[in-house]
Amino acid sequence: MNILRKTFIVAAISCAAAWLLKMVAIAATGGAETDASVVGVLWTVGMVTFLLAAGTGTALVLVRAPSWTRVLAGVAAVPVAFALLNYLDAAMKAVYESDGWFRDELSLVVAGVVMGALGISRLGAGQLRGDRLARASRS
Repeated sequence: MNILRKTFIVAAISCAAAWLLKMVAIAATGGAETDASVVGVLWTVGMVTFLLAAGTGTALVLVRAPSWTRVLAGVAAVPVAFALLNYLDAAMKAVYESDGWFRDELSLVVAGVVMGALGISRLGAGQLRGDRLARASRS
């Protein structure tokens, strides 16, 4: 497993963990502490790892492309991912018309779950491929 794949897996799973823990922290206070420092730190960790996972994930998808293409695509993926997250937030708020704090956090939960699932799937894919290669080399 190369460093790019490892970085993507760690970033994607960390994004999911941070944003879901943010949700738990807000829910534990009944929505009263949405401006708490812990919530802000979890949002920041989630956003940084989300953008890192978007860039590294794009470079992983383009594995057969030249290195310069992968770098440019990875850098371009960061603002694109941020814009897509904003569009997701607008779509979630259009569909879920409540006034509570959950409405504000729903897009982060969806994005976090998707990133976590992608990270776990890549982790599992690497393990399965490694097992097959190990069995093939023993034969």
